Amino acid sequence: MSSFSDITEEYSKNYSDISDMKSMYFRRRLEIVSQLVGTLNPGSLLDLGCGSGEVTAEIGKLMPNVEITLVDESLGMLKIAEENLKALQIDPQVIQASLEKTLIFTQKEVILLIGIVAYIENMEAVVNTCKICAMKSKTKVIIQITDMYHPLHLAARFIYRIFKGDKRSKLHYTNLKQRSMKALDSAMCAGEFKRTNTKRYGFDMPGVMDLKIPLFTNKFARMVDRLVGTDLICTYETMN
Repeated sequence: MSSFSDITEEYSKNYSDISDMKSMYFRRRLEIVSQLVGTLNPGSLLDLGCGSGEVTAEIGKLMPNVEITLVDESLGMLKIAEENLKALQIDPQVIQASLEKTLIFTQKEVILLIGIVAYIENMEAVVNTCKICAMKSKTKVIIQITDMYHPLHLAARFIYRIFKGDKRSKLHYTNLKQRSMKALDSAMCAGEFKRTNTKRYGFDMPGVMDLKIPLFTNKFARMVDRLVGTDLICTYETMN
């Protein structure tokens, strides 16, 4: 079985053909995260497992002066992320590193873990990285996690078996860790973080996640979130 690192490198090579960010599911993620960070108005941001940098680029459009650090294990994805931000006249700090080890950075006001938690074996190392970077009573850690036990997600994993040759499905459904919200809260609590906000969204199923249809209205998007949201955006902050 291919490692997640191998799959992300393959993904980066085919990025122009299989970019997710035009789909309804991922545009909704972009919208929620960028609006959430916008309300915090941070001076510095650390994106752990940044991938293509699409989320950070969306934030950069709203806050062009924010200091951005991008971290990813895939050199190919980092190059794409850097290009996406430089196209907006933003010059990020770019670091190639595995999230499976505790990383040392200067303190950050916002830390992002978007679309990556389900692939992390050593969550303790990631929490330690967040703890080192945290400013007391100020840093917010924003984490996207899939509700692995949601009926629609279970159906998606079943459907994946039928379409397992698809590159995108291989990326999003291979080696997923069955990490529950309770387990995530417990891991973050060990690092002295508490969850303060949760937003459910999305419709994470092969085929549906590829739709390039408009979101129509915010009211429609909120209805989709409530009825079939398989993913969660969680905000954590330091306990002291």
